Amino acid sequence: MSDAARPTPLALELLLLALVPAAIAWIVFAPGYGPDPDAGFHLGCARLYATEGWIGSFPWLPFTALAENFPNVYLGQHLLLAPLARVLEPGAAVLAGTFLLGTAQALSLWLVLRKWGVRWAAAWTVLGLCASSYSVAYLTSLKGGSTFYVLLPWFADALWSRSVRRTFLLAWLSVYVYVGATILVPMALVLVLALGLWERRWPFALVAATLGGILAGMVVNPFWPDHWEHTARELGSVFLRTVPEIEAIRGGEWMQLEGKRIAAIAGAPLAAWLACLVLHLARGERAPAGAAAGATVALGLFAGGLFGGAKMLFLFLLLSALFVPLLARELVVPRWLLGLALVLGATNAAWSVHTRRAQSSGFPVPAEYRAMGELLARDSESGELVLSAWDDFCGLFLFDRHNRYVAGFNVEFLHRTDPQRFRAYYLLYEGEVKEPAKTMAKHFPGARFVLVRRVPRRPGEATLAQTLATDLAFDELDSPAETWRLFRLRNPARER
Repeated sequence: MSDAARPTPLALELLLLALVPAAIAWIVFAPGYGPDPDAGFHLGCARLYATEGWIGSFPWLPFTALAENFPNVYLGQHLLLAPLARVLEPGAAVLAGTFLLGTAQALSLWLVLRKWGVRWAAAWTVLGLCASSYSVAYLTSLKGGSTFYVLLPWFADALWSRSVRRTFLLAWLSVYVYVGATILVPMALVLVLALGLWERRWPFALVAATLGGILAGMVVNPFWPDHWEHTARELGSVFLRTVPEIEAIRGGEWMQLEGKRIAAIAGAPLAAWLACLVLHLARGERAPAGAAAGATVALGLFAGGLFGGAKMLFLFLLLSALFVPLLARELVVPRWLLGLALVLGATNAAWSVHTRRAQSSGFPVPAEYRAMGELLARDSESGELVLSAWDDFCGLFLFDRHNRYVAGFNVEFLHRTDPQRFRAYYLLYEGEVKEPAKTMAKHFPGARFVLVRRVPRRPGEATLAQTLATDLAFDELDSPAETWRLFRLRNPARER
């Protein structure tokens, strides 16, 4: 075996790979770490499965599309997290779940790269997953796609191995863990096209297996038939613009990207792709079919991110971490150039981790959600409606299953059920409602408690807080959490 083909010692590989869980732990277990808001929803559902059994409805959001016949498109992830939610208290379970799924993602990528014969697979894993602070943010967040991201490298391996059976099974399984599992279809199609152009072979059985697996997951599904409409609407929200009010308040993964932001998120992987492609062209040789297909898939996802928002870009980052090494494996480059690339990559990775650590306090810490959730559960009637910003629901739900909330997880779910109630909610938190008590009586009957961020993220939140503070119909209560100001309607029955 030549030096170029000799595998890296396993002990050294494991030592390098350990940098990823070390970085995740450094961020996630830091005192000021605020979990991604979605984490509360996923661990909250996992707790329900662990302690109460099957969830057939979701009464905690009674005005939304989730309320009846709850179409849980993340069932597999929730069941996977259920044992963790059962043995740990909620805040610790969020941190542990985030750490374990992030580590599993790194392990999955590394194992596939080693299986493909990529030398220094652990180094590629570290540099790829830490290519930008955005990719590190996903690595250190518990999101709807976290389990799917663990499976994705293995699906790619099934395709590249031309394994129809594994392709079918992994596509099927993906439906139960991620609403966007249909992204696997274009992956399979691109590989078939690449093989057709490169090798004059057209293994359409892989596309059929992918489609068949996804269809099997949609047909053999405990949420039949409600999940069909729910999935279609969720996928449509990635590319189809909804009403301006929804676009204005949810941002985040749905935000449209511009030049500087795109460069910050995807600059390093794009530079790596460009360098590999230029060096391949300089050799005057075609890239292998698998590497070419991987490049097409990854760069196609980058283009999708330009139209569909930031959510698509993490898939580009993850698949770049998988396929750049496959393309680079075919290159023979001078040692000085390889050393320069390594220094630049390591510096970029360290900076990305440091940046993410500095930004990890952007959301409330679990103790804040616990304090507010426990107060609301103690001082309200069972099933009482609470008004809060939509992205505060998930964290509160993790600690407070006593109350009901107006909106959460995705404001489109509220708009889908009742556009008028959504508009009332939108105008309230935009600070455009002069008499909140009347709006609450009409659109949110029985609600008494209103939570407003102490440090406003939008001008409307500051206006709403000022309106409530000066409105004689409300009392401001002592808030147990620094994140929120808490107001209570004095006599909701009278306001009706």
